[in-house]
Amino acid sequence: MVTTLCSLDDPVQAPQEAKRILIPGGRIVIGMIDRETPLGKAYERRKQKGAFYRYAHFHSVTQVMAWLQTVGFSAIRTCQTLFAFPEKMTAVDPVKEGYGQRRFAIITANKEGKT
Repeated sequence: MVTTLCSLDDPVQAPQEAKRILIPGGRIVIGMIDRETPLGKAYERRKQKGAFYRYAHFHSVTQVMAWLQTVGFSAIRTCQTLFAFPEKMTAVDPVKEGYGQRRFAIITANKEGKT
């Protein structure tokens, strides 16, 4: 799911459904704009001026990780990229473990069980 949760009325329902349909040992991958980063805050401020994110509801990485845990996912990992604002990028940014220092986060989590 890439920038999907921000467009859902009930974003917790997405990981619930993903867990339901994943095979045991399957993995969910979520790419998102972290609300707590400068990019997330800038998009939040610009929502009323643009059509693309007008109805978006940005979430923090910690909030999404809590939803994944509540639903029953495990082995939750995060990484991040986009050091600069996308319109100012001149090269591909590297991917770094963790979250909160870059503007775009990737979260992976496993459904328990063997494949």
